Amino acid sequence: MLHAVFDGHGRFIAIALLLTLATMAATYTWARRGHHPRPWTTSCFTGSTAAVLLLTFWGSGSGYVGNCTISRQVSEAFLNDQGLLNVALFVPLGLFGALALRQPVAVALGAGALSLTIEVVQGTVPVVARTCDSSDWVANSTGAALGAALGWGLTAAAARMRVPAWRGNPRPFAWSLAGVLAVDALAGFLLMKLFFVDATSVQYGSAEMRKAAEARTREAFGTRLTVGKVQYVPGSKFVVAVIGKGSIMLNWPDDGDFSADFMPYQEGVDSSLVSSITVVDGLRAPKSAQDARTIATYYVRQHFPWALPGSRVESRPVVDGGPGWNVSWRRTVHGVLMPMRLDVKIDSTGRLFAIRVREVADPVDVPAPQLTEPQARAAARRSPDLNLTPDITIGKGTLALADQEGTWHTVWQFPVGIGDGTEQVIGIDSTTGHSVPLRSQDGG
Repeated sequence: MLHAVFDGHGRFIAIALLLTLATMAATYTWARRGHHPRPWTTSCFTGSTAAVLLLTFWGSGSGYVGNCTISRQVSEAFLNDQGLLNVALFVPLGLFGALALRQPVAVALGAGALSLTIEVVQGTVPVVARTCDSSDWVANSTGAALGAALGWGLTAAAARMRVPAWRGNPRPFAWSLAGVLAVDALAGFLLMKLFFVDATSVQYGSAEMRKAAEARTREAFGTRLTVGKVQYVPGSKFVVAVIGKGSIMLNWPDDGDFSADFMPYQEGVDSSLVSSITVVDGLRAPKSAQDARTIATYYVRQHFPWALPGSRVESRPVVDGGPGWNVSWRRTVHGVLMPMRLDVKIDSTGRLFAIRVREVADPVDVPAPQLTEPQARAAARRSPDLNLTPDITIGKGTLALADQEGTWHTVWQFPVGIGDGTEQVIGIDSTTGHSVPLRSQDGG
């Protein structure tokens, strides 16, 4: 949340810093005049509180949100960069609050209530217009508790004696805390809709995911690139890892399908941003699709030789006038497109800037197609699931194998759209005539 909201807003960050420093200076002056025995820690406590309020209450002003997301996975708050940033944001507040007030329990509970209030305000006040998320509250409260525990420990170490976690009568604080929680609960109930969801944010990948990403990176690029941060979104079946200045994406848990992307050379783009991979040192820049095919074939022989036998090779300019050519390997058996896929994109300097790999052995004992292309086209028109209107154009069909819940089916694939444009690709089972969902990997 913090990075997404404040990226590109350096001026606001500078203003927030100045206001925080001004708050600290004013508090220090007030405490030195005899109002508090610990001026330095008190000024740091008010400064960290001011920083939290400034950073969390600043928003887009785009209007009333009225929603709050409640994640069923509590640990999600600690499994990504954003969660750890939220933890770190509240650690100083807990630390300096405990050092200044010598009330670590009260500081931790109060900071948790403050975080809850912040989430409610973000979801209900139009001028703030930020998202309300339970994971933010969990991370913030955890950071405050860690900071308060550290402050309590430092106080005990400095005093060389056991320091109580609570001082004085707890009733006034308990009533105040209950009042804040009651107001937050009432505002949330009346002004927001709660959405209970499974984990949906990007999370750190496991050791097993990293191992798979490293294996695929070595396969595609040898030892020239190392794997950095590995992340995934639960339920998406994809793992994404940083490799050099590019990225690699794996299907998960079946990592046989993967792709890698880098920034190609383009006219007018800063050369320092280009991250495409050299295939052959000292090679002349390609002038044609055939030149690009020669370079890509050399690369494939080194890294994916399994794709060459029996495959048809095509080289064509990248769609939409991109900076290079796409060289693809496909294998057809008895008129049916097999599931293996290999695409290598070469930019105008002869460097590789993307690959798409699907290493699948040709299936055997696949049901023979029962429908011809015209029959499958007619079935698509009749399908209530597709609901194709008369103005939708159905393009030329391709008979291909598609994985349907672990079983290979022969499927007619048709591009459909308005006029000559293609909006999507539909699938018609060549045996039953029913529409079938297609995965991105099944495309030609």
